[in-house]
Amino acid sequence: MEIKITCGSWKDIWLNEGITEYMSGLVVENLDGNSNFINWKNSKISSITSQPNGNLYLTDTQITDVNRIFSNRITYNKGSMVTHMIRYKMGDTNFFQALKNYLADPNLAYKYAITPQFKSHLESASGINFTEFFNDWVYNEGYPTYSITVQNISNGQAKITVNQTQSDASVSFFEMPLTIQLNGVSGQTQNFVVNNTFNNQEFIVNVPFPVTNVVFDPNKDIISRDNTATLGISNFELNASVLVYPNPTTNELNIELPNSILLEKVECYNSLGQLILEKNTSNFPVTELSSGIHFLKITTNEGVVNKNFIKK
Repeated sequence: MEIKITCGSWKDIWLNEGITEYMSGLVVENLDGNSNFINWKNSKISSITSQPNGNLYLTDTQITDVNRIFSNRITYNKGSMVTHMIRYKMGDTNFFQALKNYLADPNLAYKYAITPQFKSHLESASGINFTEFFNDWVYNEGYPTYSITVQNISNGQAKITVNQTQSDASVSFFEMPLTIQLNGVSGQTQNFVVNNTFNNQEFIVNVPFPVTNVVFDPNKDIISRDNTATLGISNFELNASVLVYPNPTTNELNIELPNSILLEKVECYNSLGQLILEKNTSNFPVTELSSGIHFLKITTNEGVVNKNFIKK
């Protein structure tokens, strides 16, 4: 028996048009391959993020605007990419099972469905609470911009730090799983999925090669724009790049850093571990310090460096 479901109102139109548009993407994925599917998604993302706002679920004012109801950028492109992000978040097995359950629901057959009913099927199939996801991506507006920094911290480990800004104030933070691709000098590649729930979040991952390059969202699974992914300086490299001179010294101490590193604070401790001097400049007098070994804690935008010097 054929089962047919229609969106419950103009407010829910993305359920029909966005999901149907995503089906065309699945045709591309299955007939033309993953590379073409990535291009398809990237084209949708470019359209969606060409403006900083746009909600899927229509407001009372928007349902009187035919151009807004059938907006290609929002109803079709954002609707299809939000559908894809649901798949990305759930995994293929749960996603396609949820669609089958939704289409086969006897309470909806040949009737009207609304967004909460679709959401309920997603949650039943996956066990995931989609309330925040729908608030961010369906009811509210905008998209995130990500800043990803990766540091080699030890043999076999790297630290991933994630920050995010939002294009529209209606969403304070987009909580999403993120795919970070780490690459090595000899062509090694490994993808990591991290669950980003707050800013400046750090993840320690095991990676069997020194990371030389970072790629964010390599498969274009998330609506976002102007992202950056950089390889930060390791603690060892940072420590080696910071110079303290003259050492020993009598009158003045200088701290030399690479141009790409910003000095934030210098703390000087005596041999008892007591803080005796604090500066935010790269050179300062030390004439008032007692003779002997002193320890510097140099805080930079790339991390903390510990050095010592002798005051004569």
